[in-house]
Amino acid sequence: MPDITTTGGALLGLLSKGPRSGYDLITFADRSIAHFWPISRALVYRELARLEQLGMAKATMVKGRKAPDKRTYTISRAGANALAEWLDEPSLGTGRVKNEILLKCFFADRMSGDRLEALLDDYRAALLADLADLESITARLDGVPRARYARLTARHGIHSTRAHLAWIEEVWTELSIERKEARTPH
Repeated sequence: MPDITTTGGALLGLLSKGPRSGYDLITFADRSIAHFWPISRALVYRELARLEQLGMAKATMVKGRKAPDKRTYTISRAGANALAEWLDEPSLGTGRVKNEILLKCFFADRMSGDRLEALLDDYRAALLADLADLESITARLDGVPRARYARLTARHGIHSTRAHLAWIEEVWTELSIERKEARTPH
């Protein structure tokens, strides 16, 4: 069985929940796994073509009534086997993600305090929006037995987002101390 990428595994997992077009997969991913595994539109289509070529996904042309024809994908038996193997592999990921805010904060000694404040304000607003979205997801999935692990994944996002918000408070405290020290004559 050829190795599949993590994105390939993610797409096979989404297809295991039912047939979907590329567009439908993108929409489904944006509402679910994008909080922790964002996939670009181009990558979805490229990976779907690869999975189809490997025999892990099957495409069927569906005639559109009022819309253009589209390809709908289903997971094949080989794809289901590949998904099972991928899920059985130990995860060696550290959970590290690229975060431009952290990168800029690392170099905050090179920017003004006002610019750092604006950056933190924007980041906080984005986090609060994510938190509201994740809380809405968990509320929708609460009590749905087949969505237990999707709900728990969203709960992880809630905990992580709250940790990021707490970190912002720490940065605010440090910035406040730094500003007091700058005003205090030595």
